[in-house]
Amino acid sequence: MEFPWLIVPMVLIALILPFVFIWATWDHDLFRSLPALPGPLDRGSKEFKIRCAISNWVRRGWTSREKLLHPCPRVTLQTKFYILDHEITSVRGALGASDKDITAVPLMFPQVLCGHLLVQLLGNSNFPTRVDTMVWKRLHVTQLRRIEVDEELNCLMVLLSKQFTAEGIEFTVQTDLFDEESVVWQSSLYLVVPHKIPTKMAIPLRGPTNPIDTKLLESALDQQSQRFPLNCSKERLSDFDKGGAVDIESLSIFRTPEPRATFLWMAAAASSVIEKKQGESLSYPIACHCSLDIPLKELPRIPNLHVDVHSKKDEPQGLIGFTVGLDTKTVVSGYIRSVRWKYQEEEKVVDV
Repeated sequence: MEFPWLIVPMVLIALILPFVFIWATWDHDLFRSLPALPGPLDRGSKEFKIRCAISNWVRRGWTSREKLLHPCPRVTLQTKFYILDHEITSVRGALGASDKDITAVPLMFPQVLCGHLLVQLLGNSNFPTRVDTMVWKRLHVTQLRRIEVDEELNCLMVLLSKQFTAEGIEFTVQTDLFDEESVVWQSSLYLVVPHKIPTKMAIPLRGPTNPIDTKLLESALDQQSQRFPLNCSKERLSDFDKGGAVDIESLSIFRTPEPRATFLWMAAAASSVIEKKQGESLSYPIACHCSLDIPLKELPRIPNLHVDVHSKKDEPQGLIGFTVGLDTKTVVSGYIRSVRWKYQEEEKVVDV
């Protein structure tokens, strides 16, 4: 034989491949319960990152009309939610916020800390499409009351729906944090898998789910503005990832991608500035709705960003608009406002 040294590696590959195939195509349960939020070093986090990265090869046939018209599977993950000191310190440092008096959880922090839980949802074998080309388009967050840093809550993340749009297949992922009585924080993520649906499939296209309210956005931006720099550096972006954030658009099998300014980082940095500079004009419950206006691939990995905060004194709705920009381009736009209904904690009665 001309190449006898090839025999051993070929035999090893032949023995390993069946196990790799079984692992890659393993069916998961639609509902999974975890003891705690997964972190970046957990074995499960690494496994599901790989599953997301190879989804193009193992989720075959999803572009057929029959598969596309299947109802959206209700993939559900449940876990306990509590914050470790180093996580909130890392994220605060990543956003340039002060780590003094860390007693309450800022608006976007729960979404950051749930990054690896989102990876497990996207990597679940029941997710109906490939996810290696997925892009994050919009984010809607509502917080009903102040959340203490040492407070333990329950977390529920659900793949809620899918919709066919001109951009591709849009998925809604909803995350709820709740105590023993009710939901205290909720987010909705709107993720798009780019896919051109052929006309011959006769699948009707719709607009995006829960789009940003353009009238409210225009009203929010039609106010006096102040500009603040968003100090974006490689060190801060690395700290952001250490806090639990995951760049779902850059998952890879072979390498850890260089940190970059993601949609979530920009939204979190902007809301952090608003809470610091204009927080007194907001009262719970508060809601934030924002959207990405420029694809991340068109931006430098570490851009020189700024945020323009639009607000008026004595604004009756507690409405604050913001835009994250690069030079003259608007990258992210959105608003934060106080909603009109009030959250009331149940009155505690103590027997004496």
